[in-house]
Amino acid sequence: MLKKLFSINPGEGSPTLILFIHFFAYVAISVTGSAARDAYFLNMVDRKYLPLMYLAVAVVLTLVIAIYNRLSKNRDLTLIVTISSLVFALSLLAIQNHLEGWVIPFLYIWKDVIDAITIIQFWLLANEVFDPRQAKRLFGLLGAGGALAAIIVGSSIKQFVSIFGSENLLFITIGFLGIVILMANLIRPYRNVNKLQNQTRKKNEQKKSEKTFTPYLKSLAIIIGLAAITSRIVDYQFKIIAVAAFPLQDDLVNFFGQYYAVTGIATIVIQLFVTSKLLSRFGILVAILILPVFLMLGSFGFFITPILATVYISKFSDQVFKFTLHNSSIQLLWIPVKNTIKTRLKPIVEGSIRAGLEGLSGVLIFIAVTVFNIPIHYLSLSIVLIAIYWINKSFPLKKLYVDALQSAIEKRQLNFEELTLDIQDQTMVNTIETALNNADESQQIFALDIIKDIPLTPWKQSLNRLLDKGHVTVKKEILNISFNDDIIDDQRIINLIETDKELDIDAIAIAGKRGLNNAVTAINKHLEDPEIEKRIIAAAALNTIDPDSSNIAKKLLIDALQSTDEKLISVAINQLSFDNQILPDDTLIHYLNDSSFVIRNAALLVAETRRAPEFLPVIIHSLADSRSAIPARTALTAYNEQDVINILIQY
Repeated sequence: MLKKLFSINPGEGSPTLILFIHFFAYVAISVTGSAARDAYFLNMVDRKYLPLMYLAVAVVLTLVIAIYNRLSKNRDLTLIVTISSLVFALSLLAIQNHLEGWVIPFLYIWKDVIDAITIIQFWLLANEVFDPRQAKRLFGLLGAGGALAAIIVGSSIKQFVSIFGSENLLFITIGFLGIVILMANLIRPYRNVNKLQNQTRKKNEQKKSEKTFTPYLKSLAIIIGLAAITSRIVDYQFKIIAVAAFPLQDDLVNFFGQYYAVTGIATIVIQLFVTSKLLSRFGILVAILILPVFLMLGSFGFFITPILATVYISKFSDQVFKFTLHNSSIQLLWIPVKNTIKTRLKPIVEGSIRAGLEGLSGVLIFIAVTVFNIPIHYLSLSIVLIAIYWINKSFPLKKLYVDALQSAIEKRQLNFEELTLDIQDQTMVNTIETALNNADESQQIFALDIIKDIPLTPWKQSLNRLLDKGHVTVKKEILNISFNDDIIDDQRIINLIETDKELDIDAIAIAGKRGLNNAVTAINKHLEDPEIEKRIIAAAALNTIDPDSSNIAKKLLIDALQSTDEKLISVAINQLSFDNQILPDDTLIHYLNDSSFVIRNAALLVAETRRAPEFLPVIIHSLADSRSAIPARTALTAYNEQDVINILIQY
């Protein structure tokens, strides 16, 4: 029931659960670590140095990540996660036993280093496990695990503190680091290392001389930078007012825990029920504007009435909207940017530039409060001014976004591989709609290709129109990406099976995937079709819909496998990817060793789907034949890299 509710397909349950727990542990580390380090620093160090911590974090984080990237390059990620998490856990244990003096500022910085490295490692692991289509279905569920952690762990801090005291809170953080190590090792069998390495290598090979910021990228960088600056100012105000309201360390830790619990609830509600609907209905402009508007309102309220309740509004808005609507909008805004440019500039914009502005914000806050003695609530005026400028820059950014989308489609550069959630805004929908309605068949095919991994509902009407009037190539592509009955209804699939000689094979295959019992009568007629290939596909579909219903279908498939015609055998193999009764693994191994490269290549495609360890030796053996080398290499990318290496060593 849970698998159906969260769209988890067969074979995805275990890795999804492992990564769900992993992300839960990461957020728990962040929540407990943040609550502890903030309370310790605000109670044990002169608070005027808090802004300088922002600068220190930015500098140290930049250096540490650069060193980490160099040390971890070309090394097993599970091993790297294990070693780094052990280092983090042991360092926190040492800090826990020496909570005084310089250790407190060090903890403040070190905690952000732990967060940054741990989240980078998590997403690298997740991207090795799931392909882009799976990611769009499942990453939202993983994100919900993080919000759930904030709720459960945040609300539990008070009970822990009342029993053990706030000075022992880091032990919880250490415990969750242990869970991270465990999950990183449990996920190992599900990792597809070669896929990620091949993608990275391909990106590196594609690097060209595109180094300049376009007006669009400049506007995007400004929005990201403004969000970073306001976030630091609000964070400073919130923490200073919080420690004034809760001078006792235990009370302050409890307050921070409750804050993370409340924001966790809000985050999960907005991410699951608001973000996609708001973007689809009102577009990206409204989504971009929500964060600066709420920051402006909260900051103006704090300027008028400088109390915890008003600054809480600003901090709540920053925490909740930044990690939901704002981040989703930023993902969309990166979509039209060419991959080679994005690969080079995204780390600069979201890494170096943002970190630099956060550090600069800390210095300016320190000067304003310490040197010029500006009251803390006066800093809200700067947020109001920044928010106004932010809002003003958002309107031209929307126009540039539309232009960039249209240009990307015309140049065939638009892709959704890095979009980790099922989100579209109205501008994107309209732009792709225009491409689908274009008279140019190649434009239609490209538009279909770029939307194949995202929900197709916004283009349902156009897809059905093209299925009526489009070129047969376009129709086949629509059926290929629309096996879900939400787009092309079941009755239409049955009608195509019965009446359309050009699309009946494709429709039969879809009926099999959907398990359409109502299509059995129509498919049965094709068991006597003059074309043997069509008979085999029909037999495979019937066998999928009801394995016990048709002995004729089974006999057709078995006869095809036992024939001497390599084309018939390869067609039958391709149709039996998930049928271990008619095509058991030992029989598949026989075909993997076949002298015919046509049969061998068909078997390699099935081996890639099944991923059985016993296939590895024969897949590797196929590399020796140039006619099978490419499908063999592709099949190997579905396996764990270390398993492949272990077999290769034996050759």
